[in-house]
Amino acid sequence: MNITNWLIADRCNFYRKGLADFIKNYQPDACVTETKSGREALKNLTAAPPTIIIANIDLEMMDGIELFKTIVHRGMKHHHFVFVSEIHWIDNIYSRYANYLLWHLKQSGVKCISSKEELDDITIQHIYNSIIHNKPFISESLNKAYYEATEENVFVNKKLQTLSEREQEYLLHFVNHKSQHEIAAAMHIETNTVNTYREIVLKKFGLSNSNELKRFCSTYHLCNLDSYSVNSPPPLQNQVV
Repeated sequence: MNITNWLIADRCNFYRKGLADFIKNYQPDACVTETKSGREALKNLTAAPPTIIIANIDLEMMDGIELFKTIVHRGMKHHHFVFVSEIHWIDNIYSRYANYLLWHLKQSGVKCISSKEELDDITIQHIYNSIIHNKPFISESLNKAYYEATEENVFVNKKLQTLSEREQEYLLHFVNHKSQHEIAAAMHIETNTVNTYREIVLKKFGLSNSNELKRFCSTYHLCNLDSYSVNSPPPLQNQVV
Protein backbone atom coordinates (compact mmCIF):
# COMPACT_ATOMS: atom_id res chain seq x y z
CA MET A 1 0.00 0.00 0.00
CA ASN A 2 1.38 3.39 -1.04
CA ILE A 3 -0.37 6.52 0.29
CA THR A 4 0.63 9.79 -1.33
CA ASN A 5 -2.30 11.95 -0.22
CA TRP A 6 -1.79 14.07 2.93
CA LEU A 7 -3.97 16.69 4.61
CA ILE A 8 -2.67 19.08 7.28
CA ALA A 9 -5.33 20.72 9.47
CA ASP A 10 -3.89 23.41 11.73
CA ARG A 11 -4.59 27.08 12.45
CA CYS A 12 -0.95 28.12 12.01
CA ASN A 13 -0.07 28.87 8.38
CA PHE A 14 3.68 28.85 9.12
CA TYR A 15 3.48 25.42 10.75
CA ARG A 16 1.42 23.96 7.90
CA LYS A 17 3.94 25.16 5.32
CA GLY A 18 6.89 23.78 7.26
CA LEU A 19 5.21 20.41 7.82
CA ALA A 20 4.29 20.20 4.13
CA ASP A 21 7.97 20.67 3.27
CA PHE A 22 8.94 17.86 5.68
CA ILE A 23 6.40 15.56 4.03
CA LYS A 24 7.54 16.37 0.50
CA ASN A 25 11.15 15.90 1.54
CA TYR A 26 10.30 12.40 2.76
CA GLN A 27 7.87 11.62 -0.08
CA PRO A 28 8.57 13.76 -3.20
CA ASP A 29 5.44 12.54 -5.02
CA ALA A 30 3.15 13.46 -2.10
CA CYS A 31 0.05 15.56 -2.69
CA VAL A 32 -0.32 17.81 0.38
CA THR A 33 -3.47 19.81 1.13
CA GLU A 34 -3.56 22.42 3.91
CA THR A 35 -6.47 23.90 5.86
CA LYS A 36 -7.14 25.68 9.14
CA SER A 37 -10.81 24.63 9.26
CA GLY A 38 -12.22 21.31 10.35
CA ARG A 39 -15.26 21.70 8.11
CA GLU A 40 -13.10 22.53 5.11
CA ALA A 41 -11.05 19.43 5.84
CA LEU A 42 -14.23 17.34 5.70
CA LYS A 43 -15.14 18.79 2.31
CA ASN A 44 -11.69 17.98 0.96
CA LEU A 45 -11.92 14.39 2.20
CA THR A 46 -15.40 13.50 0.95
CA ALA A 47 -14.28 12.11 -2.41
CA ALA A 48 -10.55 11.89 -1.70
CA PRO A 49 -8.45 8.71 -2.02
CA PRO A 50 -6.85 7.26 1.16
CA THR A 51 -5.38 10.25 2.98
CA ILE A 52 -3.11 10.68 5.98
CA ILE A 53 -4.73 13.44 8.03
CA ILE A 54 -2.56 15.38 10.48
CA ALA A 55 -4.84 17.46 12.71
CA ASN A 56 -4.27 19.63 15.76
CA ILE A 57 -6.81 19.90 18.58
CA ASP A 58 -7.23 23.61 17.81
CA LEU A 59 -8.97 24.16 14.46
CA GLU A 60 -11.51 26.65 13.19
CA MET A 61 -15.15 25.47 13.24
CA MET A 62 -14.32 21.98 14.56
CA ASP A 63 -11.53 20.62 16.78
CA GLY A 64 -9.25 17.81 15.66
CA ILE A 65 -10.86 15.04 17.71
CA GLU A 66 -14.33 16.04 16.49
CA LEU A 67 -12.99 16.00 12.94
CA PHE A 68 -11.72 12.43 13.32
CA LYS A 69 -14.96 11.25 14.94
CA THR A 70 -17.04 12.82 12.16
CA ILE A 71 -14.94 11.15 9.47
CA VAL A 72 -15.48 7.76 11.14
CA HIS A 73 -19.21 8.47 11.63
CA ARG A 74 -19.57 9.21 7.92
CA GLY A 75 -18.00 5.87 7.05
CA MET A 76 -14.81 7.27 5.47
CA LYS A 77 -12.69 4.56 7.09
CA HIS A 78 -10.05 4.50 4.36
CA HIS A 79 -8.37 7.61 5.79
CA HIS A 80 -5.63 7.52 8.43
CA PHE A 81 -5.42 9.86 11.42
CA VAL A 82 -2.47 11.56 13.10
CA PHE A 83 -3.22 13.73 16.14
CA VAL A 84 -0.73 16.48 17.08
CA SER A 85 -0.54 18.94 19.97
CA GLU A 86 1.89 21.50 21.35
CA ILE A 87 4.33 20.60 24.16
CA HIS A 88 2.92 23.31 26.46
CA TRP A 89 -0.57 21.89 25.94
CA ILE A 90 0.76 18.47 26.87
CA ASP A 91 2.40 19.84 30.02
CA ASN A 92 -0.72 21.71 31.15
CA ILE A 93 -3.48 19.32 30.13
CA TYR A 94 -2.33 16.08 28.62
CA SER A 95 -0.14 14.95 31.53
CA ARG A 96 -3.10 15.35 33.90
CA TYR A 97 -5.74 13.68 31.76
CA ALA A 98 -3.63 11.51 29.45
CA ASN A 99 -5.72 8.39 29.97
CA TYR A 100 -8.96 10.15 29.02
CA LEU A 101 -7.42 11.84 25.99
CA LEU A 102 -5.98 8.57 24.72
CA TRP A 103 -9.35 6.87 25.20
CA HIS A 104 -11.10 9.55 23.12
CA LEU A 105 -8.43 9.32 20.43
CA LYS A 106 -8.75 5.54 20.25
CA GLN A 107 -12.54 5.91 19.97
CA SER A 108 -11.88 8.30 17.07
CA GLY A 109 -9.69 5.76 15.25
CA VAL A 110 -6.42 7.55 15.96
CA LYS A 111 -3.35 5.32 16.12
CA CYS A 112 -0.60 7.90 15.64
CA ILE A 113 -0.01 10.73 18.12
CA SER A 114 2.83 13.26 18.25
CA SER A 115 3.72 16.61 19.69
CA LYS A 116 4.10 19.30 17.03
CA GLU A 117 7.68 19.96 18.12
CA GLU A 118 8.65 16.32 17.53
CA LEU A 119 6.97 16.06 14.15
CA ASP A 120 10.07 16.30 11.94
CA ASP A 121 10.99 14.33 8.80
CA ILE A 122 12.20 11.34 10.86
CA THR A 123 8.98 11.19 12.89
CA ILE A 124 6.95 11.52 9.69
CA GLN A 125 8.82 8.51 8.30
CA HIS A 126 8.03 6.52 11.47
CA ILE A 127 4.37 7.54 11.31
CA TYR A 128 4.09 6.63 7.63
CA ASN A 129 5.66 3.21 8.21
CA SER A 130 3.37 2.63 11.19
CA ILE A 131 0.29 3.46 9.10
CA ILE A 132 1.41 1.24 6.22
CA HIS A 133 1.92 -1.70 8.60
CA ASN A 134 -1.18 -0.87 10.69
CA LYS A 135 0.86 -0.27 13.85
CA PRO A 136 0.37 2.50 16.46
CA PHE A 137 2.86 5.31 17.04
CA ILE A 138 3.14 7.74 19.94
CA SER A 139 5.97 10.27 20.23
CA GLU A 140 8.39 10.21 23.12
CA SER A 141 7.11 13.23 25.06
CA LEU A 142 3.49 12.05 25.00
CA ASN A 143 4.46 8.52 25.97
CA LYS A 144 6.42 9.89 28.93
CA ALA A 145 3.52 12.14 29.95
CA TYR A 146 1.12 9.20 29.90
CA TYR A 147 3.25 7.07 32.21
CA GLU A 148 3.80 9.99 34.59
CA ALA A 149 0.05 10.60 34.70
CA THR A 150 -0.65 6.89 35.15
CA GLU A 151 1.77 6.62 38.07
CA GLU A 152 0.10 9.64 39.66
CA ASN A 153 -3.37 8.20 39.03
CA VAL A 154 -2.42 4.94 40.72
CA PHE A 155 -0.90 6.76 43.71
CA VAL A 156 -3.92 9.01 44.26
CA ASN A 157 -6.42 6.24 43.56
CA LYS A 158 -4.82 4.06 46.25
CA LYS A 159 -5.26 6.91 48.73
CA LEU A 160 -8.89 7.43 47.74
CA GLN A 161 -9.67 3.72 48.01
CA THR A 162 -8.85 3.87 51.73
CA LEU A 163 -11.79 6.25 52.25
CA SER A 164 -15.41 5.28 52.76
CA GLU A 165 -18.10 6.89 50.57
CA ARG A 166 -18.93 9.39 53.31
CA GLU A 167 -15.26 10.22 53.82
CA GLN A 168 -14.90 10.82 50.08
CA GLU A 169 -18.00 13.01 50.24
CA TYR A 170 -16.38 15.04 53.01
CA LEU A 171 -13.16 15.34 51.01
CA LEU A 172 -15.00 16.58 47.93
CA HIS A 173 -16.68 19.32 49.97
CA PHE A 174 -13.33 20.20 51.57
CA VAL A 175 -11.59 20.35 48.19
CA ASN A 176 -14.25 22.74 46.91
CA HIS A 177 -13.48 25.18 49.75
CA LYS A 178 -16.63 24.71 51.79
CA SER A 179 -16.52 25.82 55.40
CA GLN A 180 -17.06 23.46 58.33
CA HIS A 181 -20.66 24.66 58.72
CA GLU A 182 -21.35 24.35 54.97
CA ILE A 183 -20.01 20.80 54.95
CA ALA A 184 -22.14 19.92 57.98
CA ALA A 185 -25.23 21.29 56.26
CA ALA A 186 -24.49 19.53 52.96
CA MET A 187 -23.85 16.18 54.66
CA HIS A 188 -26.66 16.61 57.25
CA ILE A 189 -24.28 16.06 60.16
CA GLU A 190 -23.04 18.00 63.20
CA THR A 191 -19.96 20.19 62.94
CA ASN A 192 -18.08 17.99 65.41
CA THR A 193 -18.71 15.04 63.06
CA VAL A 194 -17.11 17.08 60.28
CA ASN A 195 -14.02 17.34 62.49
CA THR A 196 -14.11 13.56 62.92
CA TYR A 197 -14.17 13.02 59.15
CA ARG A 198 -11.26 15.43 58.73
CA GLU A 199 -9.15 13.58 61.28
CA ILE A 200 -9.91 10.24 59.63
CA VAL A 201 -8.94 11.54 56.18
CA LEU A 202 -5.74 13.09 57.54
CA LYS A 203 -4.78 9.82 59.21
CA LYS A 204 -5.49 7.70 56.12
CA PHE A 205 -3.54 10.10 53.89
CA GLY A 206 -0.64 10.29 56.33
CA LEU A 207 -1.02 14.06 56.79
CA SER A 208 -0.83 16.21 59.92
CA ASN A 209 -3.24 19.11 59.44
CA SER A 210 -5.72 20.85 57.15
CA ASN A 211 -3.03 22.91 55.42
CA GLU A 212 -1.23 19.74 54.36
CA LEU A 213 -4.52 18.33 53.11
CA LYS A 214 -5.14 21.52 51.11
CA ARG A 215 -1.67 21.24 49.53
CA PHE A 216 -2.28 17.57 48.72
CA CYS A 217 -5.62 18.36 47.06
CA SER A 218 -4.12 21.29 45.16
CA THR A 219 -1.13 19.27 43.94
CA TYR A 220 -3.30 16.45 42.59
CA HIS A 221 -6.23 18.59 41.42
CA LEU A 222 -8.79 16.70 43.46
CA CYS A 223 -11.69 19.00 42.64
CA ASN A 224 -13.17 15.97 40.88
CA LEU A 225 -12.38 12.64 42.52
CA ASP A 226 -13.58 10.76 39.43
CA SER A 227 -10.57 12.08 37.49
CA TYR A 228 -8.46 9.41 39.16
CA SER A 229 -9.02 5.86 38.07
CA VAL A 230 -6.76 2.89 37.48
CA ASN A 231 -9.32 1.44 35.08
CA SER A 232 -8.19 3.61 32.18
CA PRO A 233 -7.07 2.00 28.92
CA PRO A 234 -3.36 1.21 28.52
CA PRO A 235 -1.19 3.56 26.44
CA LEU A 236 -0.42 2.93 22.81
CA GLN A 237 2.73 0.90 22.39
CA ASN A 238 5.16 2.01 19.67
CA GLN A 239 5.91 -0.65 17.08
CA VAL A 240 7.98 1.37 14.65
CA VAL A 241 9.06 -0.60 11.60
